[in-house]
Amino acid sequence: MDRVLSCTDNNAIHIEKEHLQCLGCACMSLSSRLNEVSPPSTDEFESMSDKACTIQEIYAMSLRVCTSLNFRLYTITSHHFCQRFLRACCLPTSNPVLDMMVQYLLQVSMLHYDLAVLTKPSLVTASALFLARVILGITNTNTTSLSCNNEKYWSKTLQYYTTYTIDDLKATVKLIYTMHQKADENKYTGAFQKYSDEKCYRVALKLMILEEDLDLALSSSNR
Repeated sequence: MDRVLSCTDNNAIHIEKEHLQCLGCACMSLSSRLNEVSPPSTDEFESMSDKACTIQEIYAMSLRVCTSLNFRLYTITSHHFCQRFLRACCLPTSNPVLDMMVQYLLQVSMLHYDLAVLTKPSLVTASALFLARVILGITNTNTTSLSCNNEKYWSKTLQYYTTYTIDDLKATVKLIYTMHQKADENKYTGAFQKYSDEKCYRVALKLMILEEDLDLALSSSNR
C-alpha cells in the first residue's frame, strides 16, 4: 500500500480519500494471496469493510495496484536474508538468542531513513548480524566448523555468503548501533517493548556495548 501511494512515475495512481479503504482491502487481498496458504476470499474482505466497497471494486482496485507496480508485488526486505546469514555463522548449535537479537536490531534500524530506504537490505542484515555477535560476545573461536577461520567476529564464510567485507559493514554497523543506543528513548518504542519480553529472550535489555569496544571489534576483525 505504501509503495502504491509513493509512486511518482507514469504509473502513479491518484486515490481519493473515500477509496482508501478499498485500496487497503485490495492490498491485503494481494498480500494474502502471496503469503498465505489459505488466503481470505474477496467476499470476506467485503464483509470486513462493512460493505464499504464491493467485490467488483476490490477487484478493480487490485488491478490498479498491480498495474501501478508493474506486477512487481514482492519486495525484498532485510528479514529475507536472516536465516541464510545466520547459517553462515557456522555455529555448532542453533542460537535463538542471536536470531532474536538480529531481528531486534533490524526492527530498530527501520526507524532510520538511510537504513530503511537507502541501504541495501542484505547490507543491513549483515551489519545487524555483526553487531549482534559483538553484543552477545559470539566469536568464531566458539565454533567447530573447519570452514571458519580464526577472525574474531567476521569469518571468511560469512564474507563469502553475505558478499560483504568488514570494511563494507563499518558505516552501517555504526548507524544501527546509534539506533540501538536510543531504542528506549525514541518516540517509537514498540520494538524495544516487544523485545524486552521473556518470550523474545529480553534481548532489548542486554547490556549496551561501549563505542570504543565496537571500534575495537571492527578493527580486530581485519586482523
